[in-house]
Amino acid sequence: MMMSAYLVDPEHIHVLVRAGLPGRLGMISWPTDDDAIPTPSNGLIDVGQSRVRALRPESASAVGQLLLDANAASVITRYREDETYIYDYQRPGRVFEPIEILKAIDGYDYQSCEAPDWATSEAFHYWYHLRITQIRRIAGYSDADTWEITPTTGTLVDQRRKEARARRTQ
Repeated sequence: MMMSAYLVDPEHIHVLVRAGLPGRLGMISWPTDDDAIPTPSNGLIDVGQSRVRALRPESASAVGQLLLDANAASVITRYREDETYIYDYQRPGRVFEPIEILKAIDGYDYQSCEAPDWATSEAFHYWYHLRITQIRRIAGYSDADTWEITPTTGTLVDQRRKEARARRTQ
């Protein structure tokens, strides 16, 4: 079933790129088969026998171009339009919460998934790693003790109640 697709606004891509720039959770990198010479501006890094692309401030425009190209490929697949789009990273006008970034990631995915190679594209790999990073930024994620759940595993609600009781008795 074919869905509709449109080119997302440049601000949408700016936000997705900004959300992945190195921060407290480290640098996002993903596998690539790009055979260009590694430079800071393209983010390519050779790691042993494999190659990754890493998002850094110097490679923000290159990563944004990957996202724009994948989105454009989806529109081209759906509507047979063939345009060339050039991306230049600009700092977004606003800072969004992780949950808002996750919604933006879903919106981008919906607009970019029409191309037959979407699930194996570099943009998809970035999308996947950005999604994981944003989930880990959601308030309470690092406090959750549910890596393995057993019959005695406590919940965040239990933990917060216990902490509240401890504060009341002080």
